[in-house]
Amino acid sequence: MARSDQVTADDVRSVVFDQSRRMARGYSEEQVDAFLDLVADTIEALTAKLADKQADTGRVISEAHRNAETIVRRAQATAEQIEDEARQRAARMVADASRRMPMPPPPQQPPPPPMPPQINEEFAAAAVAVGTRIGGIRDALSAELASLYRLIGQVQNNGMRR
Repeated sequence: MARSDQVTADDVRSVVFDQSRRMARGYSEEQVDAFLDLVADTIEALTAKLADKQADTGRVISEAHRNAETIVRRAQATAEQIEDEARQRAARMVADASRRMPMPPPPQQPPPPPMPPQINEEFAAAAVAVGTRIGGIRDALSAELASLYRLIGQVQNNGMRR
């Protein structure tokens, strides 16, 4: 029998015991053999089950990585979409402001007054809204990624303990 921390089914099947010097106190050879067969079969079944669980763990980890990559791609696409929408909104606001402003006076007239405070306030409010929305999405995506990485770590740790 091999000497190690683990006993294999083959170790159990191949073990040979010395004959008892006093037959009256020895064990039934048939019962010992039957029990060793049962132990060997149990070890084989558990070894196969462990291999299946390790394969399942590998698949779960791979799927978690794919899901994390998908979330990152979607987050990037969403961020780009929000950025595009913000640019379009800003362009519309500039165009609206330009239409509201009077035509510049001829050069001999004094320069036109600065942009009305209302338009500046609209720009500021729009910028704050866009910034807040992007920040919220970034925070949510960061939390989701952190959660996925924690889950991957747990799955990997559980797989290594077995």
